[in-house]
Amino acid sequence: MNDHTSSITGRITIQGKPAPDIEISLLPQPYRSGWKTIATTRTDDDGRYRFAELPSNHYWLKVHAPRCVNSVEWDDEGPGRAVSVAYGQSVQNADLDLLPGGTITGRITDEDGRPIAGEYVELTLVDKLGPPDDPLDLIGEESDFTTDSTGTFRIHGIPQGRYRVSIGVEIAKVTGSRREWRGSSEPTGRVEDDHYYHQVFYPGVSDRAQARVIDISPGAEVNDINIKLGKAFRAFKASGQVIEAGNRKPVSNCRIRLSHWVRGRFNPCRMLDDPCSTDEAGAFTVQGLVPGRFSVSGYVEGESEFFCNPVTFEILDDDITELEIRAVRGVTLAGSVIVKETHTESIAPMLAQLRLQAVSPRRDGGGDFREGVVNPDGSFTIHGLPPGEVQVSLGYGDASNYFSIVRIEYPDKAGETSAIPIFPPSHPWNRFRLALPERGLIGVRIVLSYNNGSIRGNINVGPRELDPGHTPES
Repeated sequence: MNDHTSSITGRITIQGKPAPDIEISLLPQPYRSGWKTIATTRTDDDGRYRFAELPSNHYWLKVHAPRCVNSVEWDDEGPGRAVSVAYGQSVQNADLDLLPGGTITGRITDEDGRPIAGEYVELTLVDKLGPPDDPLDLIGEESDFTTDSTGTFRIHGIPQGRYRVSIGVEIAKVTGSRREWRGSSEPTGRVEDDHYYHQVFYPGVSDRAQARVIDISPGAEVNDINIKLGKAFRAFKASGQVIEAGNRKPVSNCRIRLSHWVRGRFNPCRMLDDPCSTDEAGAFTVQGLVPGRFSVSGYVEGESEFFCNPVTFEILDDDITELEIRAVRGVTLAGSVIVKETHTESIAPMLAQLRLQAVSPRRDGGGDFREGVVNPDGSFTIHGLPPGEVQVSLGYGDASNYFSIVRIEYPDKAGETSAIPIFPPSHPWNRFRLALPERGLIGVRIVLSYNNGSIRGNINVGPRELDPGHTPES
């Protein structure tokens, strides 16, 4: 049977009425933003669509109707549903009924009534599990959620529910002076621009508990949600240069990492998005900093022999300039990978795709990350590591799923072979600690097991027809 004879057909409606000429994309499931579209079609006059010649797989049907929402379960990627197609089978009636989303409009002004342009407006859902400060992540362009030149905002496609509307920065969350919800994002000490406003909720209060709650029903439009902000606060910059230790040669294309001091320690460092990389002169600038203590370092990507020592500084009431980050030549971790089973010919293709990772923890909460390929003869070499503790693991990738580390052998100070036994065999991505001396470590042997087991079985379903996108309750 040809695996490409499967198809998906269904109908898109909005409150039970046909939705003609709606674009639908077919994507892999689980779906993530940016994933490549497999196929695209449009609904006919009756709202029906069809995808043909599909291989068996789990799919996500993405419906391009940004002002609509799912009627059953809202999804932060926009309207859509999951559909699974079995080998050689076709799925019919993969229908989806949508609801028109609600709309909220309003105007943001300063203390003197002047419009405030370019500020992001947030909605938070009331009566939900999890952090109360997590904004609703709606589909749309950034301009859909920011104020225009007249200070006006207009947010579409809002699911039914009760909401708070706010604008500005919750500075206690940014600095880490207050953190109520375990698992919420780490405070960064940064804001998005060169200025910020303290957070204000509609109708003009700073206390979340005193905010007026807005009810949104399908297709409803709520107007005149106007908020007046206080004064704007300045955000600061830190700038400097990354150079090679010794010869002071500038290091270009070096990614900049930032850590923020919170409650007696540095938070895990964050790799800053481009354009926060060094230029040809090794120069960099970090923007949007609020007063506080920070650590900044660099990361030279690729097959580099260098790591960067972090530099600490403090923002008080002005910009920081002339920071100097030194790139130091690191040491080498090298050795070989072997598989304890003897059937090496059958696993050679997967072994050739395997990579090893080495991470060296740092005092600023981050880690120097390096990766090395496993050569056809099993050898590997990883350069650019700082001496000290290094954590070794298999690299993230499909090939690593087939292997587990069972033992790591290495030469000790006396030249004898020591070993880190791992029992039971580890998860492929577990990390194991080695002490990396000043001279580096050569002759390491990483012993793997080959995960070649499988589970087979049958799923019996009663006479009732299953919804192809349905997930049974446990």
